[in-house]
Amino acid sequence: MIFKKKASRKAFKKLTYPHMKLLYNMALKYCGNSYDAEDIVQETYLMAFNKFHQLRDKSKCKPWLLRILRNNFLKSYQKNKTQ
Repeated sequence: MIFKKKASRKAFKKLTYPHMKLLYNMALKYCGNSYDAEDIVQETYLMAFNKFHQLRDKSKCKPWLLRILRNNFLKSYQKNKTQ
């Protein structure tokens, strides 16, 4: 069981880390400041790691991450808008 987690962690890093700069730049465009952008990227990676088993086609990792990022931003924006 532990070996499987390590293998999936390694696969996750290999597939997702090359897209981190793109995700940060998109988050910065959405948020307008680096603090919120970093938070949203961190939330995106956490959610993506927890849902990594749902990614069927590994070649679609980048759009999958971008969709998670956008959804996290929209959720954050709605929450801040109501406050």
